[in-house]
Amino acid sequence: RQYAGTGLHVTVLSKKRAAYTVVQVTLPATAPGATRACVSEGIHPEEERQSMPQGQGFLAWAAGNKDFRRNFDLTMLFTLAPSNPRRDALPQARRRLIRGRDLNRTFAPGREIPETRLLAKAVAAKQFDVFVDLHADDRLQGFLLVNESGGKRHDAWNLLSRALAAL
Repeated sequence: RQYAGTGLHVTVLSKKRAAYTVVQVTLPATAPGATRACVSEGIHPEEERQSMPQGQGFLAWAAGNKDFRRNFDLTMLFTLAPSNPRRDALPQARRRLIRGRDLNRTFAPGREIPETRLLAKAVAAKQFDVFVDLHADDRLQGFLLVNESGGKRHDAWNLLSRALAAL
């Protein structure tokens, strides 16, 4: 779905019967040569109370910030876990699994599930300069930013991490 006048484009990547709904939101840069950035969130179902609102807040901020829009071609990947009363009743400290699998542990070759393949395909399609995963932790307040880019596009990483930290 395209949102007129904003450049925002929303695509549901997963099939109807998927265990997780994977949504891709793109917000193209307004200037050429922008840094290709990807922000993902919601890898664990319990993160819907943490990384989901943070990701939505970041997207709203990015859409309205002219400097960000000039400098970044943004793709956001939202992984939405369906509500399940039995799983939702589990203690917050315990991972709530779907099909007995922790989505975060299914990115390794041979361990993939359909949703993992969708996320990997979406990331590989653009060859991002910067990738940030809003990976929540019940005991952590705010974000922990880890730069594993090996010095590539260091300036872009600094700008993106300052933007996320501001939220």
